[in-house]
Formats: sequence, structure tokens, C-alpha cells
Amino acid sequence: MTKSNGSKNTSALISTRSLVLAALAATSAVGCNAVSDSSESILLGLGSEESGAPRCLSHSAGIIGLSDTAISMNGNAQVKGAIVLLGHSTLSAHGNVKVGDSVYSPSRDAIHFTGHASAGKIVEQDLSSLEPVLLHVIDQMEAMKPTQILNSIHSSQTLAGKGGINVIRIDGDIALSGQDQLTISGSKTDLFIVNVSGDLSLSGKAGMVLQGDAQSQNVVFHLSRSGAQIKVSGNGNLFGTLIATRGSAHLSGNGTLKGSIIAWDSIDLSGNPAAFDASPFCPFWLPATAPAPTPSPSCQPTAQPSGQPSGQPSGQPSGEPTSQPSSPPSGQPSATPSATPTSTVTPDPAPTGEPTPAPSPTGQLPVMQL
Repeated sequence: MTKSNGSKNTSALISTRSLVLAALAATSAVGCNAVSDSSESILLGLGSEESGAPRCLSHSAGIIGLSDTAISMNGNAQVKGAIVLLGHSTLSAHGNVKVGDSVYSPSRDAIHFTGHASAGKIVEQDLSSLEPVLLHVIDQMEAMKPTQILNSIHSSQTLAGKGGINVIRIDGDIALSGQDQLTISGSKTDLFIVNVSGDLSLSGKAGMVLQGDAQSQNVVFHLSRSGAQIKVSGNGNLFGTLIATRGSAHLSGNGTLKGSIIAWDSIDLSGNPAAFDASPFCPFWLPATAPAPTPSPSCQPTAQPSGQPSGQPSGQPSGEPTSQPSSPPSGQPSATPSATPTSTVTPDPAPTGEPTPAPSPTGQLPVMQL
């Protein structure tokens, strides 16, 4: 999903730098992949079902401006999470705007606060190289085969989870008004990926409802069309991560969002809207489209191969035990002298003589801590 539109071309961003592997939902299951999450980190974990690691955006990421996004906040708008400016993105905040967490930007000059506008901290740090990784994950979601296809939604509708991954394709717009509600019904393990070909607009008291045990961090709306718009006004509540990789997002009125916003062209918050309790996309797992990782890597690099095949520990064929055991026998002859070699042979499926420094299986990226 390389964006191309005049000066907003990000094809040059081909960096291989990556983000921290997160474990927001299953730290105990992730084991060595677990990373303690903090408000100082923006995380995107590219785990897999095999590793048990979720693919996450940090719970602290409330708004992410892709490339040259102009982010504007006015009135009493609040963001309880962090704001991340990528590329030449800018942030202008006026009035009583409050950003509860940090603002990350390649340059402080891109940030303009007036009036009583404030932020927890301004961190001058260029995270632009993370954008291709983020777009790659969004590409994977867009490429997934739909489990349900719907036409435009113009009245109350329920999206019911069927267990596991629910990929819902909307051929058209989601446009709700008045008292209309979009209900997302499912269990804690239901994942909702909603790919929308048109716009997303809610006005009046129209909003979203989570039903059952559906989780906001397991819901994502992705608008793929160039120029697509996310427009929310009125008093509605929204849940999930709203993504417009080639479009813009505008929130006004008194609505709240429990989730996050990722957009490219512009992001405008005015009135009293809030990215309330930022809760970005963090499914339990998202299947990798790349080839599966080579046999489960362990937390540490596998038993340092020494350049000689580990199957021959003593220079004598392992099948012929010597009368004197090579390690102190502790009073009993080793019944199976070849047992030692076997334990060291298991690790490397195909030793190359030169072990890779830190195994990084396909689908899992190296670690970068902010």
C-alpha cells in the first residue's frame, strides 16, 4: 500500500527498521516476546498464531498521522493517548485542547500550540521508518478473504462475530444518522476487520455499540479508497481503530472514540470529541501472509553451533561406546553414550556453519525500543 499522490509519495520509505514486539493481550503466553509496554513506546508487534504474540499498536497510540498529514485540534478536544507525526506531518492545537500522553515528531517546529492547549510531553524523534511496516500490516488485512460481504449500510445494522476472524467487506459507504446504531456483537476472541470501499459517516446520535464481550481493540475499520473520508459529528460513541490510508478523518461535536485514528491527508478534531481511553487495534493474532516461520525459534539463539557438526562430540563414532565414558560416569556406565549428541543435534534444522546472530523468523521483526 504505497501511497502516491504528488508530494505525498512515500515509496522512498523502504526502511527495514522495525517496532517493538508487543504482548498487550497475552504477556504470559508470549514468553520471550513479552515486552513491558509504557507510555514512552509506540508498539507494533508482528506476532503469529504459532508464537502466540499479538500484532498490536500500543494502547498509548491515539492518533497516527501518516506521511504529510495535517492534524488540527480545536475547542475542548482531548486525546488520552499519544500522537505520532510521521514524515512531514504537522500538529496545530488551539483552545483547551489536551493531549494526555506524548507527541512524537521528527521536529518540534511541526508542532504549534496556542491558548491553553497542552500535551504530556513533546518527544523530538523521527519514527517515519515505521510507516512501511504499519502499511504492510494494513495491506495484509485488506488482502484477507471476506467472511461476509455487505452493500452500503444506511440504517441500524449488527455485525455478528462467528468466532475467530471476521473479515467484513462493505461495498459502499457506512452512513448512519439520527438514532441509528452499528452493533458489533461477539466474544472476547472475535476479531472484526471491516474493509470499507466508500466513506464512513455518523451524525446526530448515531454511533456504535459493542455487544456480548466484543473488545474495542479487536475492531478495525479500514477505508481504502483514495480520498475516502471518516466524518463523525453529533453525540455518538465509536469503538475501534479507524484507518484511512489514502484519506482523512474529521471528528466534531460531543462524540467519543474508544480506539485510535490513522489517516493520511488530514485529521481534524473540534468541539468536544475525544480519543477516549485510546484502545488501538490489538487482535489476539493475525495470520501472516508470508511463509510460515522456520521451526519455532527459542528465546535465545539456538545452541551456538561451533562450525563442526555437533553430532560428533568426541571424534569417535557415537555408535561405539568406549570403555571409559568421556564425562564423569558417577558410578554407572552411560547406557546410551549417544544421548549427549542427540540433545545438541536437535536445535538447528539446517546448520550453515555460520549461525544467524539473532533469529528473526518471517512474520516477526527485530526489536526497536523507543
